[in-house]
Amino acid sequence: MTDVAVVVSSFDGFKATWEPFRHGFEKYWPDCPWPVRFLTNNLDAPFGETVKMGDDAGQHGWSRLSRTALETMREDVVLWIHDDNWLTRPVNTDTIVSLVRLFEHDDLHLIRLSNCYLCTTFGNEHKYDARLRAIRPDSKQRCSLQPSLWRRNTLISLLVDGQSPWTFEGNAPNLAREIIDGDFCCCRERFLPLRFLTHVDPDWDEEAVRRGEWTRTAVKYAAQERIYVDFSTHPNGNKNVTVPYDHIR
Repeated sequence: MTDVAVVVSSFDGFKATWEPFRHGFEKYWPDCPWPVRFLTNNLDAPFGETVKMGDDAGQHGWSRLSRTALETMREDVVLWIHDDNWLTRPVNTDTIVSLVRLFEHDDLHLIRLSNCYLCTTFGNEHKYDARLRAIRPDSKQRCSLQPSLWRRNTLISLLVDGQSPWTFEGNAPNLAREIIDGDFCCCRERFLPLRFLTHVDPDWDEEAVRRGEWTRTAVKYAAQERIYVDFSTHPNGNKNVTVPYDHIR
């Protein structure tokens, strides 16, 4: 059986996202069978196991700290998810487990738990599972920080020092082209095993945080879930903001 951990990528500056993330995870995936490893700098996470990475050197220290944290883990596969990807629908654990079992094939590196543009994939269905498509080696979507199942060692190999999450998504697909002994996959259209705040979900427009600012999507989520989130400051607390409540009435 493949060992798995859920890894929540975060840092202390975005601690305002943690309670909404915890709310969604505990509500919509209460029977998650794997440990949750929550990456922070120095603060304690709201749930799961806190993995304290220490102080970084700004956002470009993200890749080094993330790689160091992953290297301390023993699991073969990680479900990588960011702190602003708040869960929105019940998760079918059996479905996720069935996808994890596919990593028993040594030539599988990634299953992105969302859809990609059809032009970035090839074939009608993947050889191991009809619910998946292989992502083309030359596609800019071959690697993504959207919630995904990763072979841990593959993700480690693509984390180059000095990268932020945004530069990783730009550069990692180029590095991944050199990995020719296996596939990077996404879910086929209409197969959405994990529903979360994101621009790739048909029910939502964007993540909870965009370019360091709260989004209307975050406000809408808090209203629907009847939870309190302090939208009076940016997620990192640097300055006051105008909350876009009028957009959701």
